[in-house]
Amino acid sequence: MEKFEISGDWWVPESPDYKISGSLKFNAAEDTILELNGSFYKFPNVPNPYETIILGIDKTGIRFTLKHCRLLSVSRDLYNDKLFESKYAVNLIYKNFHFHKTEDIKFNKMSIEINHLYEWAGISGFNDLPNYFKGSGEINIKYINPKASELFSFNGFSLMIITNNSLTIPFVQNELQLKEKTYLVIENNEATTFYEFHKIINIFTHFLNFVTLKPNYELSILAFSMPYSNLREDGIEVPTPPVEIFFKKPFIKDSKKLDIYEILFRYNDDKDKIRNVLLEWFKNYQNYRQIFILFSSSLYNENTYNEHQFLSLVQCLEIFHRIKYEQTKTATKELPDSEFELRKKQILTSVTTLWKDWIKRKLTNYSTLRERLFDIINESEYILKDFFDIDKFINRTVKTRNYITHYSSEINEMVLENSEMAIYTEKLKLILTVSILSELGFNHIEIKQIISNHVHYNNLKNFTID
Repeated sequence: MEKFEISGDWWVPESPDYKISGSLKFNAAEDTILELNGSFYKFPNVPNPYETIILGIDKTGIRFTLKHCRLLSVSRDLYNDKLFESKYAVNLIYKNFHFHKTEDIKFNKMSIEINHLYEWAGISGFNDLPNYFKGSGEINIKYINPKASELFSFNGFSLMIITNNSLTIPFVQNELQLKEKTYLVIENNEATTFYEFHKIINIFTHFLNFVTLKPNYELSILAFSMPYSNLREDGIEVPTPPVEIFFKKPFIKDSKKLDIYEILFRYNDDKDKIRNVLLEWFKNYQNYRQIFILFSSSLYNENTYNEHQFLSLVQCLEIFHRIKYEQTKTATKELPDSEFELRKKQILTSVTTLWKDWIKRKLTNYSTLRERLFDIINESEYILKDFFDIDKFINRTVKTRNYITHYSSEINEMVLENSEMAIYTEKLKLILTVSILSELGFNHIEIKQIISNHVHYNNLKNFTID
């Protein structure tokens, strides 16, 4: 989302004739600010601290709808008893249309460009590029527009991937530029709010975070409402202009293009297989939502302390264990409740009153972190045994987690040093990745191949800690 600054006239829907000049500044990494040369409320009326909708039009005639506007400050002219400047923080910008009421802000389709979608999709119209040079001074480049690729339907939304291109030919023809862009297109036959669309976008973005191990975010969002086209007076059908949507994205960074060996798997490798994998991700998202949020936060906040990243991934694995073994281990309990209570009663009746309360507090039916890690790693031992000594890894992970969480002035030799913690953090990420790949429907052979082909994970074999 490119930053911009525009000037124009602004008003609230309740008072369309009372317009105030001002400027709107958008930068996705910062708060969006609307600065007005006045106030919507005449002195001595107290300004509303929150405006649901502010409408505007810039000097070129482009219309804007600003949603959820919070009053930051207001200045008063003491000599003329009037308010002469006000400033708002804006949550959402809808460009190209005026929405007078919240209930009117609904759409049928959105087209979203995401920073690493193109590399993951792997859909291109370029053919046989390695063989483009034909000799004898002839260069033959063939390009065919890729067809839209339908993914699946989910909760009333249909998802597809499209790749478009733009051709640039300068007046002085010493170069020619053909650029591709890939978009996620989400459509719903029923008019739906942006927030419902954005839930689907978030699920997909978290999926891209997982397969690329990089932060993903929206570069642009175009929203469409039915009808998608209209007839002009001369009978020519023209497309309805889309609504551009802008909002704050605080973790945006300059993102370099990814190499295919930095991506776990790509859509174009096996479209039918990956469609099913992606659908499984959507179906299970609510169950694993907290895991995906914690995992993504470690990507968006790369500069956080090693301890924080380490603890976040340990927590991810604990949550994963609770969810995965809920059926087979009765919500990760060692015993069925009835059997546990019976054993507990027998133990308590056999001890003296002096120690009974203390023992009662210590008896628990839930798995320890050590047991959880063993269950998870044991299931993927066929891969993980090549990356670390399992018993030692579990022992040092547990010791370090307990030391950081509960703290002790005595530093155990098993507690990880800072440099060691960074390596363990990446290996915890590997464990989580292998576990999630299994849940998404990949078999052992496929997972081993995916990890072997991944440049970052495969390199972890070279980092050993005694």
